[in-house]
Amino acid sequence: MFLLLFAFAATTAAQTTPTANDDGSYSVPYDWALKPSGFSGGERFRLLFVTSTQRDATATSIATYNSFVQTSAAAGHSAIQPYSAQFKVVGSTATVDARDNTSTTGRGVPIYWLNGAKVADNYPDFYDGSWDDGSGRNETGTMLLNATTVWTGSQDDGTKHSNSLGHAQFVIGGNTRLSPLNQAGEVSTGNDNFYGLSPVFVVTPPPDVSLYPADAIGREGGTGTASVELRLSRALESGETLTVDYSINLDTGVSESDNGVTLSHTAGSNTSTG
Repeated sequence: MFLLLFAFAATTAAQTTPTANDDGSYSVPYDWALKPSGFSGGERFRLLFVTSTQRDATATSIATYNSFVQTSAAAGHSAIQPYSAQFKVVGSTATVDARDNTSTTGRGVPIYWLNGAKVADNYPDFYDGSWDDGSGRNETGTMLLNATTVWTGSQDDGTKHSNSLGHAQFVIGGNTRLSPLNQAGEVSTGNDNFYGLSPVFVVTPPPDVSLYPADAIGREGGTGTASVELRLSRALESGETLTVDYSINLDTGVSESDNGVTLSHTAGSNTSTG
């Protein structure tokens, strides 16, 4: 008799063209490169960065600044590039508040620096005038070496300042290590950085993989084929890839020469895409 033992491990890959969930969030794999440490399936978070490039604050349209941070995200860490178009500037113009532009009203979710420490526990904490960590990260996830001035045009609570983005003379700015949103005003024609905030990400655990009918199957006498069915705990999402590595091992008490029995087996892997 011989015994076939199947050993497998599963990994998932992020979607190449992300699709928003019904609530506007985006699902990321449990092993996503930028998932905060300790987060598990179902947990939600957002990522914040400071643009490494600068521009003036003379434009009156919030779309101009959103486009600016989206361009930075598209050139940033590879894990955020597919989501770059969903990033928004943490900034206010005369007609749009930062909290509305970034959908940061209500209780919300934790916000982390991109590839870094926690900034705030939730949206009210984000707008209380101080952050849990002021070290700052840029769009590649690199820590900022110095305190950085950032155009915001906003009050501490995320509403527009009288010197909002697009003001003819002076625009209010924040400082990553002091007052993050409302530190001091500067001439609007000067160049400074901006904050870019991601959409809400939700961690999706990999599907559980089980063997059916069992994890060990035997065959006795003659020739035969041992087969098993891999069953997933959930369907693969569109664009999600599941790779199952497997091996087939002989029972230690069996020799291929025993009683003239010849055994044939192959080890390898198989990949399935939703």
